[in-house]
Amino acid sequence: MNDKKQALEYATSILKPYIPALTATKLALLENTEQKPDIEECYKVKEVAEKLHCSVRHVWNLIKRGELKATRIANITRIKKSEIEKLIA
Repeated sequence: MNDKKQALEYATSILKPYIPALTATKLALLENTEQKPDIEECYKVKEVAEKLHCSVRHVWNLIKRGELKATRIANITRIKKSEIEKLIA
């Protein structure tokens, strides 16, 4: 446990000058490696279309109209499970 904490402090001291966006929240996540962050299950647009029994184009139209919230990171679009449940309810 102590070695782990020392390694984290050492890594943080090295990375801070190079990564100015290293926030307190990110550091807290690094420190609490035993606790995994709450990551929600996400689906591809095609998977959502299969779940909703509709076309991929219809899912894209739902996203475009704001009826279905999607997250786009680089060139990847994902939809959270909770967003699908909101749409169905």
